[in-house]
Amino acid sequence: MEVIGIFGTKEDILCSIQWHDPASGIPSGEAPDALSQITDDWNDPVFLRSFFKQYEKDYNTLGRPEPLKKAPISARKEGNKLLQQLDDLAKNHNTKGLENLFNPLADDDKDEDPSRIKAYGGEYKSYMRIYAVKHKNVFYITGGAIKLTQKMQGRPHTETELYKMNVMREFLEGDVEFLEYYFEPKQ
Repeated sequence: MEVIGIFGTKEDILCSIQWHDPASGIPSGEAPDALSQITDDWNDPVFLRSFFKQYEKDYNTLGRPEPLKKAPISARKEGNKLLQQLDDLAKNHNTKGLENLFNPLADDDKDEDPSRIKAYGGEYKSYMRIYAVKHKNVFYITGGAIKLTQKMQGRPHTETELYKMNVMREFLEGDVEFLEYYFEPKQ
């Protein structure tokens, strides 16, 4: 895991986490950071079509007005709008704007520092999510997802995002025991 400043300055208020998965075969330091991965996925029509096909049942329970075959196009537009909003706020060092864009992930995150937070698109019943951990006025992007269910539990892609937020929060809290477990090489 590595923290990447989005604009490469000391005053960055928005950072993105570069996760390293040894099973991927990608050398440490060469994997895309979380924000780059979100951008790539949300602009990849093959990824989007495959995702919506895999989670068709979840999509159909949402009550969105467009048919499933149009969902990848809507997701791309909605995701890009959200990413652009995030980019504009970060470029202008608009901490207040970022605080308004992101909401606590759960009630118990409201007054926590570090706190798990989420941003979602402004469209009706938006399912595009960017996940982060906020600590001392810095927003650490941990990942993103297309969330089609009420809870994050029960779907591998959202459970992974929840796990990454928890890892980052523990990292920022300096929980040595947790970090030793997380960073210990797995057999």
